[in-house]
Amino acid sequence: AIPGMYNLILMDLRMPVMDGLEATKIIKNELKLNIPVVALTGDAGLETKRKCEEIGFDGFCTKPLKFQELNSIISKHMVCC
Repeated sequence: AIPGMYNLILMDLRMPVMDGLEATKIIKNELKLNIPVVALTGDAGLETKRKCEEIGFDGFCTKPLKFQELNSIISKHMVCC
């Protein structure tokens, strides 16, 4: 990994100032960063999941996040630690 760069982003969709959907659009489309971004939300609805897929999230998980789910996400998206 490049020093100072993240290997994986767990993006909460509801944040003050800028939501996770908009932040991920910037990461993927404007900054063109090739960092996996996984949506983290309390909303398990199909519409939210569809929006995340359209924007280009690399995964989708709901809160509360269990340790096994987190471990699976990290294993799937991390090449090395």
